Amino acid sequence: MDQTSVRLQNVYKKTLSPKGAKEVRVVQPPGDPESITVCHTISADGTKVPASIVFKSNARTGKLSSRILKKLVVPENVRIYSTNSRWWNASFDFHWIKETFDECCAGGCVIRDRTPAHCKVESHFLFEEMRIEQVLIPAGLTGTYRPLDVGANPPFKCYMRRSYHT
Repeated sequence: MDQTSVRLQNVYKKTLSPKGAKEVRVVQPPGDPESITVCHTISADGTKVPASIVFKSNARTGKLSSRILKKLVVPENVRIYSTNSRWWNASFDFHWIKETFDECCAGGCVIRDRTPAHCKVESHFLFEEMRIEQVLIPAGLTGTYRPLDVGANPPFKCYMRRSYHT
């Protein structure tokens, strides 16, 4: 299981400037660099849990705006959520665990990084109650021990970048 941030607009990777110039002007697309959080979860046997996408919610209502919801075409294998910050926080993590894992996962193991949301006692107790072992990867070793960081997130982000240009 791993989360990754995805920008909703193409951030330019190249500039046009003479070679050796002391100053390089960087032009970015207009507007704020909006992003979402995408969570991929894949079991050891290759079964994929529906992807979770976390948008920033409306400050007043705490929900995703109806304007955005109308524009979304959500496939069956994707779940849409919203938080005030669009980040994966501890209370959202608790909610996501309850909704994603059930009795059929008892005896399983979830490998996660040491994001502060994952290290909360509430999440640990919930996994324990569900009889699922949570393994937290030591800091600095996620690239070595997290296959999603290496095998799933880079191709996913590459696909997203290519889709900006089509």
